[in-house]
Amino acid sequence: MLEPVEDPRNEDLSTVEEGGSGGDVKATAEAAEEADSEPGPLSGLPIDRGIAEFASAAADHRNVVSPLSPTADADEEGGTGGGGGGQVAMLTSPDAVNRALRRKCYIIIALLLVVGTLLAVVVVLVVGRGGGSSSSGVTAGSEAIQGNAQSSAPSASAAAISSSPTEAPVIASPYPTKAPPNEAPPTKSTTKAPVIASSYPTEALPTESTVATATPTPPPTTQSSLRLQQTLDYLTKFDVSEPSTLEAGSSPPSPQYQAAVWIAQMDRRRIPIPITSDAYIFNQRYSLAVLYFSTGGPSWRFDMGWLSERHECQWMQNSFSMTQGLVWSGAHCDSDPGVQDGESEHDPWMKRLYVTVLDFPAKNELVGTLPPEIRHLRYLKSLSIKKNDGISGPLPDQFGELENLRDLTLQSKSLSGKIPRSFANLKKLELLILANNMFSGNSADGDLDFLGDMPALREIILDYNSEITGTLPDLSRLTKLKVLSVTNTGMNGALPRSLSMLKELAMLYLDGCAFEGSLYVLSSMSNLTHVYLEDNQFYDIIDHTFFADMKNLVHLDASNCSLQGTVPAHLFNSTQLEVLDMSMNNLDGELPAEAISNVQESSLQFLSLHTNKISGPIPPSIKELKSLVTLDLSMNQFSNEIPKEIGELTDLSILFLGRNAFNEAPVPEWIRNMTHLNELSLKSSSLTETIPSWFGELTNLAFLDLGENDLTSTIPQSLGNSSGLRVLILNSNRLHGELGLGQLAYLEVLLIDDNGITGNTDEMCVHELIHFVADCATGDDTIDVELNCTCCTLCCSTNTTCNDFEWLGNHKGIWETDYERYGWEFDKGTVFPWLNYNPGQSQP
Repeated sequence: MLEPVEDPRNEDLSTVEEGGSGGDVKATAEAAEEADSEPGPLSGLPIDRGIAEFASAAADHRNVVSPLSPTADADEEGGTGGGGGGQVAMLTSPDAVNRALRRKCYIIIALLLVVGTLLAVVVVLVVGRGGGSSSSGVTAGSEAIQGNAQSSAPSASAAAISSSPTEAPVIASPYPTKAPPNEAPPTKSTTKAPVIASSYPTEALPTESTVATATPTPPPTTQSSLRLQQTLDYLTKFDVSEPSTLEAGSSPPSPQYQAAVWIAQMDRRRIPIPITSDAYIFNQRYSLAVLYFSTGGPSWRFDMGWLSERHECQWMQNSFSMTQGLVWSGAHCDSDPGVQDGESEHDPWMKRLYVTVLDFPAKNELVGTLPPEIRHLRYLKSLSIKKNDGISGPLPDQFGELENLRDLTLQSKSLSGKIPRSFANLKKLELLILANNMFSGNSADGDLDFLGDMPALREIILDYNSEITGTLPDLSRLTKLKVLSVTNTGMNGALPRSLSMLKELAMLYLDGCAFEGSLYVLSSMSNLTHVYLEDNQFYDIIDHTFFADMKNLVHLDASNCSLQGTVPAHLFNSTQLEVLDMSMNNLDGELPAEAISNVQESSLQFLSLHTNKISGPIPPSIKELKSLVTLDLSMNQFSNEIPKEIGELTDLSILFLGRNAFNEAPVPEWIRNMTHLNELSLKSSSLTETIPSWFGELTNLAFLDLGENDLTSTIPQSLGNSSGLRVLILNSNRLHGELGLGQLAYLEVLLIDDNGITGNTDEMCVHELIHFVADCATGDDTIDVELNCTCCTLCCSTNTTCNDFEWLGNHKGIWETDYERYGWEFDKGTVFPWLNYNPGQSQP
């Protein structure tokens, strides 16, 4: 059986009868009931009879008792009723007529209320859209709505719209939505506040219930213009911005003027305009808006919610990094240290939250300059802008007012000018990274003296600023300094003695400069772990005392420093040393065989001594350096045989022994077991006989150089099994026969010139080689050649040496790539494999 369902429209009708207009309805119903007790002029009319008959017929049809039927009336009055008598009773009963009329009145009143409400909403929307014709492109719509609501005549709205003495400038809306700028904003933000993960202790951010509350209604147009004028007056009076930057009418408008218009007329928060100079909350929001417009905020790749109605502490977003995991970018905040919980009920955002971290995503397409208004973020602890190459110009002197700054990272390639001397005021700064820019300055003029006045500094990184010149400034007072890096700057001269007073210094990067003189200034710095001196002109003579007290060394790169002397024996006994690069110097003598043989535990992974004058045999004790991954002894004067003990270094990935004075011998058999080899160079090593077929078993090979030897016979086709080969150098031997090797699909460099190779190169030409040099025709029919090459990049005729370029590969290991190989440098250019090549990574 179906249960009777109550009409929801009648649920609250009882409240209509209590007070207000409901009382009038009740009185009217009572008067009608009294009138119905006596026959009146309307009683018995056909319309009443028709209603009663229709209700009765409908009730009979559905077998349901109608509230208007005689039976219902009779039941309510205690009677029986029925048939035609019931109808007569219904028509003549005053109580029944009174109930029917009262119910109809209630329903009509409720419907009128609903219709009235809908009409009011429609009027507001229509008038709001019509407000777009106002001269203000930002706030006119909502202002016209309020003007209508406050007006007592239709003309009042139009008067309110036209009464503005100053037109508000039209500025592109910074909000990410596509709604027209004159459309009324939503009454509540639907954006959820992100969970902030800051490296500094933070209070809980205001939630949506406390921050994203109902949006305040903008004032009328006259008030809006007045608010902008008051904002400009405040910013000028209290030197928040330079007055010249706040002038209207410039094209394009300045970032400061755009920010003023935004915070006065467009900001949905409508922060009160201050009347005193101590207005940090207003200044913070305004300064961030200036930073937004000054760096091309509307064109940022990720807007991070900047200039939204949210608190500026929520102008942030997260992203995922393969190396760092979840990373938050944007503004991070701490709460005001001077305001305790419960003391800020007057604050509409519940807590005073101060921006302490600004971290912009890399490659976020920031374009412009850093504004002086950043000084107002006086609680800022960290500012990081990396790989945003559009940031240019000098740094403002006002950076020196950020007295709470701890970390400053600005790497954008285009920042220029001198580093402000006001940085000396940053007494709390611990990390200063200004690498990869165009900063200038000469220490001889005092341009870098400020560095010595920043006692909290732990890291100074000025890499790749070629216009920073002069000697190192006096940094002796920086007792906490652990990292000093001036890689590839224009710094020069002798190392100052004050450098030796940095007892906590652990990492020293002086590479790629023009330093000269003695290195013994560094000898007493026993805490040094990483020392990079390469590509300077020290012209120093080293011996067994060189860096003897540096027991903690992990990396030592003194390559290409014009050093003379011998390789210090004690360096091989260090248990911490992982990288030793003394290549491209004038070192002579022999390797310290005894010291190497006494090695008990070695961490040495990278040993490069190439391009020196070291002579004698390679000591068999070299096998004690069991951790070696890279061994480069090429281009020296080593003699005798290549020791088979090298074959016991099973972790070797790179082995370069070429251009030495070894005895004539076949390719060493022990190489066959070195299955981890990625690169092997035995160029000009007096090799004889044939190329062993087992080279095809070294499937990890990417680089093989057997050029300039006395190898004979044919090229073994098993080499095609080393399918990862990128570079194959076989030139200047006595090889003959056909080339083949079509399986080497990834080959990029192939040298087979100055041999007797015949046939054609069709199998190889299906691949795209960068360098292919062979003995082939050059279009001169008078030259008799036996190799047809249609894709060679250089053809040399028989018995003619035209390939006089050096094809040594890149011997240079650098810290920037962690001493791993990503390409090979030749005289003809650099070859980068189509895959980044990483020693130890399996090749396809």
